[in-house]
Amino acid sequence: MDTLAVGDPIFEFSAMYNAYEGYCELDHQVIKNFQGYDYETAHEFWHKVIAAYLGTSSPTKIREVEEKASIISNARLIRHVVRRGLDKTEEGKAEVEYRKGRLIELLAKYDSLTFDPGELEIDAEVDALDEVQSFVMDRIKGAHIDPKTRMQIDIVVEEEFVNISSYAYAPGKGKAWIRAGLSDDGSEIIIVFRDRGVPYDPFAREDPDITLAAEDRGVGGLGVYMIKQFMDSYSHEYRDGQNIITLKKCLTAKE
Repeated sequence: MDTLAVGDPIFEFSAMYNAYEGYCELDHQVIKNFQGYDYETAHEFWHKVIAAYLGTSSPTKIREVEEKASIISNARLIRHVVRRGLDKTEEGKAEVEYRKGRLIELLAKYDSLTFDPGELEIDAEVDALDEVQSFVMDRIKGAHIDPKTRMQIDIVVEEEFVNISSYAYAPGKGKAWIRAGLSDDGSEIIIVFRDRGVPYDPFAREDPDITLAAEDRGVGGLGVYMIKQFMDSYSHEYRDGQNIITLKKCLTAKE
């Protein structure tokens, strides 16, 4: 409790990271001696704390918060070694070098230590679809959602994320940002997709003629058509070098 502070929660997470992982990262026996349980138990508990705070068990989101907390942790632990004069010992020198290496590695990944519980930054790759769908469902689980709406949300998230993964950065790779949650009054599900790929408005495309036989229709277009059918509101804008897709679904009040 002595490390509680006013400010961004990443500083509290850093103190917790030190307690459960940082101090015992190089010697797992430390936490066993100090707390009475093993490193694996501490690691599991630490991740469950982050998941509970964020409201999602997304491995990518948990890793983001953990690594940002670790940046502050490693800086503090280097200071701890130096203040105690342990940097003059071989063991202390080795620890400082290890933590400096971790700092350099992690600082290259992030341009900010802040984090947003409501938004997931993830590689725009089809293999990440399950995690994206789970993240969206985690973020709206406080709402009363009937099975039909849940299925529609899953389909819409799949169609939009696969589109970004397949076309936004082709033939290269890039990131996608997914924000999900409820409106302030709880009456709407709001899902926002962002990417920094080529400018493209999927809703500008003409809807396919679904009255035609499958062999007579053009290729593609059904995914966007389903988004239009399942969502009550949909929009695209290209701003600040980003495609921004906003989807909204009205919820029926629980009886």
